[in-house]
Amino acid sequence: ITNESDAAPESASIEGGGVDVSLGAIAPGATVKRSFWIQHDGELVLKGTHGAGTIEATIDGYVTNSLGGDKIVVVGPDGIVTVKDRYPLNVD
Repeated sequence: ITNESDAAPESASIEGGGVDVSLGAIAPGATVKRSFWIQHDGELVLKGTHGAGTIEATIDGYVTNSLGGDKIVVVGPDGIVTVKDRYPLNVD
């Protein structure tokens, strides 16, 4: 997760699929990386507070313990969260 905003997302966490990973505050310009094992099927969500508002963004709509994944998550200058695959599939 990379924070491109001027405010630090506070109490950030990743939840879902049996996962509850606390990230704490992510300073402006900082990147934090976490690896973890999905325990069961579910949706993976980033949650936290950002300035006077909150962040809640879906990182992956479906995770399961039999598949892997690698996402790039960016909190933009406007507080909007974008997610993309680190290794997208090439489909022609």
